[in-house]
Amino acid sequence: MNVSLIVCHTRNRVIGAGNRMPWHLPADLKRFRETTMGHAIVMGRKTFETLNGRALPGRRNIVMSRRRLQHPGFEVAADCNALENMVGEARFFVIGGSEIYRLFLPLADTIHRTLIEAELDGDTFFPELDPREWQTRETGSREADEHNRYPLRFSELNRLDPPDDALKAPLNARPGRFTKLTSGADLKNSAEEHCSTRGRSEGGAFNPTRGDKPLCRE
Repeated sequence: MNVSLIVCHTRNRVIGAGNRMPWHLPADLKRFRETTMGHAIVMGRKTFETLNGRALPGRRNIVMSRRRLQHPGFEVAADCNALENMVGEARFFVIGGSEIYRLFLPLADTIHRTLIEAELDGDTFFPELDPREWQTRETGSREADEHNRYPLRFSELNRLDPPDDALKAPLNARPGRFTKLTSGADLKNSAEEHCSTRGRSEGGAFNPTRGDKPLCRE
């Protein structure tokens, strides 16, 4: 599999707060669309639910869930082997949440990151990266304005050494924590995490009537 992560987080690695987006940043939304367009995107079941059955256009929308979900525009992968069979060698983008990021981080060779130049409160975080493993290439920045409340810095992180051969094997065939993470309840818990920048909360489900923003970017 050819795996990229795409994420928007703060200086303190917050990606979500209270089951909703803690920011609205059109500049990041634009970058997200341009980067993922034409590719498969992988999300958890709860992220799927926040989209209210509306697939993100121009992309292959794949939901990781053991539940049978039948909605136009979405496909379902019950586990990581099923996902690998679906996408083959095509590059796909992992859009979160935090546990899915942790699951796929060892496989990823590229991270597309929007860094919010601020520290905000939140309850969901992007995994901490080892700077010795990644080369960062800055691709742009913008100051805060009337549409984007915070200054942003865009970058592409490329892994200095490709993932080990052991990590290229099907996830379910690997020893150790990957075997655990891709079987039974552990897979269900990790694969059904929320979408990247939008987080998980003890405060209840997504509720558009109270002004919640979907956990996914679009």
